[in-house]
Amino acid sequence: MRGLKLFSLCLSAAALAVISSCGPSPKVVPVDKTVKVTECKPDQETVEVSPNDTVQWTFVPSSPGYLVDFKNRTPFSTHDPPIGQKNTVKGDFWCNTFGLGCYYEYVITKDGKGCADPGVHVGSG
Repeated sequence: MRGLKLFSLCLSAAALAVISSCGPSPKVVPVDKTVKVTECKPDQETVEVSPNDTVQWTFVPSSPGYLVDFKNRTPFSTHDPPIGQKNTVKGDFWCNTFGLGCYYEYVITKDGKGCADPGVHVGSG
């Protein structure tokens, strides 16, 4: 009887701990990130972001021939985010739910030829 009471108490404590950890997370202010690409080379190999941050690519010299393309998965709403505009980070199911696969590779091309393949990392892990 005593063992059952102790088990019930431990189970209740565990449930309370889980419920209290599921409360609202602290409000995080989104951050604007800019990746400057000079002669096909980005100034950051990996862009570190959180959900709702924005990423904008700028190119020097400016040229309409540049493209940013996420081949397999993307943290944005499109695989080809517009350059020169702020693109809001959304993540995807695996990253947002389980914290898995939060690194997204992309390719920078100029006039159809690949020139760099950096990435975007969402989150802290």
